[in-house]
Amino acid sequence: MIKDKRGQGLSVNTVIILILAIFVLVLVVLALTGGFGNFWEWTGSLFGGSGLSVQKAALKCDGYCNSYQTTGQDLFAEKYCTEELGVDIDGDKKVDEILFCDEISASSCNTITDHTFENGLVGCGAF
Repeated sequence: MIKDKRGQGLSVNTVIILILAIFVLVLVVLALTGGFGNFWEWTGSLFGGSGLSVQKAALKCDGYCNSYQTTGQDLFAEKYCTEELGVDIDGDKKVDEILFCDEISASSCNTITDHTFENGLVGCGAF
């Protein structure tokens, strides 16, 4: 009397839990490596909502300015001077102009624009 014996397989619940655990693990890795920033920018540009309001662009520039004032690291001054910001002027969530921080009237950083850097140049001209 040989009975039909089947190998023990994984239940459907176990497979679903494993898939969810792997998905959560990927999300944690993305969050810890800063991968969400690029993902949100990509989806924003995909759906046409990639323009920053003038206020948000000014806040971003002020953040670079404050970081430079606090740390003195030229990296923040370089970002202030060289990062291109897609700005939505008319509120349609689409980029109307590409501006640099020193071109946004709501943001000014005399600490950077008046500073003479190691290469002897003053302000954003140093970059």
